[in-house]
Amino acid sequence: MKTRISLSIALAMLSSTAMAQDVGSEQFSFRLGAFFPHVDTKASVNASNGTAGTSVDFETDLNLSDSKTLPVMDATWRFSPRHRLVLDYFSLDRSASGTLSGTINWGDQVFTRNTTVKGDFNSDVLALTYLYSLALDKDSELAVGVGLHNTKFTAGISSTAGSVSVSKSANAPLPVLALQGTARFMENWRANAGVKWLSLKVGDYDGKLTVFQAGIQYFPVKNWGIEGAYLANEYKLDVSKPDYKGSMKYKFNGPSISLIGQF
Repeated sequence: MKTRISLSIALAMLSSTAMAQDVGSEQFSFRLGAFFPHVDTKASVNASNGTAGTSVDFETDLNLSDSKTLPVMDATWRFSPRHRLVLDYFSLDRSASGTLSGTINWGDQVFTRNTTVKGDFNSDVLALTYLYSLALDKDSELAVGVGLHNTKFTAGISSTAGSVSVSKSANAPLPVLALQGTARFMENWRANAGVKWLSLKVGDYDGKLTVFQAGIQYFPVKNWGIEGAYLANEYKLDVSKPDYKGSMKYKFNGPSISLIGQF
């Protein structure tokens, strides 16, 4: 009899522990994981006299890897049931060397065919988004918001001997509109999706930014879960800074897996 009672209590405790929190009931949450993107990078730098530079495909022309595993992280503070702030960060840095199959005009420098060069393309993304929940109950949430999506790009080409090096950087703090939704379809399972979008001229930048995310979350215990997701980021920018005039098309998308904590 005592054994049965003890077993019943243990099962009840386990069931209680395994129940996920209601949607929107957490005050703080974080996500830490690995992202496995496919990357496509094209950029050009005009000469100081205004001559258009060559559109360089960094993966094809300069042998940069078109895939990489990188950490991703975000944190959310829900300071009121319908109001929250989300902070995201990740960094993608790549470099490689190769022999050019054609001539590249990069700024005021010309890299001729059959020259062995090193290419670099680095990006750091830091985004802060405010979200307001238009609809919220224990099983679902739909929110809209605004944010600032800041991306620092550095693109460079240099001779392997180090005698010639041209590197350009741009820091693009771009405002975005955001839409995000979450739905619990089983006790410990949730689906979520979100998009951030911008298409306008802001200061020295004219272009388009789209960030998309969709995932499935499973919470085996109340405060901890795992997520499998698909992430996609796409930039199309024309840059008109005094020291850098050119353009950039930059896409990276692929699956991710993350640990989630909610408290």
